[in-house]
Amino acid sequence: MHRWPESIRWLLLFLLFGGAQLLAGCGQKGSLYLPEPSAEHQEEPDPGQQDD
Repeated sequence: MHRWPESIRWLLLFLLFGGAQLLAGCGQKGSLYLPEPSAEHQEEPDPGQQDD
């Protein structure tokens, strides 16, 4: 026979620890991985602006 209170306990524990893992990832410091832009996607400098 299946015991419902035990199943509910495991479900609550699963949700609790899963939610804790999601919240633990928030606000982590460090560099994010961003791929380098390819040559065809790079913007050309504006000819009206001059670097002094």
